[in-house]
Amino acid sequence: MLIRTIALGQRGRVRVVQRRQRGGKPSQLYALKSFSKVAVLDIGDATDVINELIVTAQLRSPFCIRLVQSFQDANCCYLLTDFVRGGDLYSMLYNSDHVPRCRLDGLDLNIVRFYATNIVLALEHIHSLGTQPSAASFERAS
Repeated sequence: MLIRTIALGQRGRVRVVQRRQRGGKPSQLYALKSFSKVAVLDIGDATDVINELIVTAQLRSPFCIRLVQSFQDANCCYLLTDFVRGGDLYSMLYNSDHVPRCRLDGLDLNIVRFYATNIVLALEHIHSLGTQPSAASFERAS
């Protein structure tokens, strides 16, 4: 069941979805990332999408998004991942009024330490797989 769209990008969109269990009870929330095949080919991103699928499928860390399933239809490719509340780091840094800031309108040092530590742990895990993520994968992460 579609709940809402949370991100819209050049290649596609990310939606919050929920699978219904037997008896009609809602289950946990997931993020469904859809890529338009035409858009991906038009902008020459097919390799990036394939790499995202390969790398995401290997991730087994609490600091990285878990791929639940991937599938495709005639028009789109889909990646179903766990939904992480709070959104992506870029939006949190630039669009949020809920992040503690210091007097100079910068982020509170404890917030910076928390996110920097999480990013380092995620990168260590990705590196341990023998994968070297490109800058573009962080730029486009949702």
